[in-house]
Amino acid sequence: MLGNHASSIVSAISSHAGIGTDSAASVLAMAAPLTMGGIAKALPGGVTASSLNDLLISQKSTILSALPGSLAGLAGIGGIATTASSRGSSTLRKAEAAIPSVSEPQGGMKLWSILAVAGALLIAGAFWFFNHRSPVQDAANTAANAVSTAAGSVSTAASSAFSALGDLFARKLPNGVAINIPKLGIENKLIDFLDSSAPVDDTTWFNFDRLQFDTGKDSLQSPSDAQLDTVSAILKAYPKVHLRIGGYTDNTGSKAANLKLSQDRAETVMKGLIAKGVDPSRLDAKGYGEEHPVGDNSTEAGRQQNRRIAMRVTAK
Repeated sequence: MLGNHASSIVSAISSHAGIGTDSAASVLAMAAPLTMGGIAKALPGGVTASSLNDLLISQKSTILSALPGSLAGLAGIGGIATTASSRGSSTLRKAEAAIPSVSEPQGGMKLWSILAVAGALLIAGAFWFFNHRSPVQDAANTAANAVSTAAGSVSTAASSAFSALGDLFARKLPNGVAINIPKLGIENKLIDFLDSSAPVDDTTWFNFDRLQFDTGKDSLQSPSDAQLDTVSAILKAYPKVHLRIGGYTDNTGSKAANLKLSQDRAETVMKGLIAKGVDPSRLDAKGYGEEHPVGDNSTEAGRQQNRRIAMRVTAK
């Protein structure tokens, strides 16, 4: 849609907003269907070259005020004629109202400001597109499809990791509750250990396999809730069992920061189980940082193995 200016515009947005070029490109991809969808809803007669041209002309000052000078030059809208109309102003307000609100990221430039910049660029790009190529809807569909493809790739990777744990099956617990768990998952291994005569020791650990943390943080992502549910159900069915939750990291960064992150993450998981109804006296959490690696820290695959949360039975 933005023609051969695309890479320059992405770089300019990245520099102005203080975000990476990949993030800037993602913002443009996200803003495309939102912006053009809002414009389409606001133009009752349909989006045509003429109606979009009128909108650009009437809102030149509004668009330019949202753009740094370098971006206005790249977008090529500095030279649009200045024949404003009240109808244009009303139209833009309708377009703005039709675009959904989004949350603000931590620190840096507000996301709505970035979207305003991206939206203004997309309006200008649409003007060029109408006069040189094909309908705007094609460009919006292309952007939407790109976002959908990326999301599909992430979903496929997550599904592959889950499928490696084996098929789901219902396992009945001593209290009569049945839980659906993967055959090769942590829950099945933990139950087998609890039902066996194997003694409690300091070396038998069970690695959580479906917990997801935000990168570099101790906050759990929502898909992790399912595993907290099943582990808490097991603990309720075995009321004498006590656990230690251990947190581990790879060796990237400082040892002190890694130790703190591992402790914070272990405590987050412990608090999650307590929130599910597990007695706090049965749990404790300890961070080990980069100690006790199970993979090779010189490889990405090994570092990923080392970034983990595990549990050890301390009484049963």
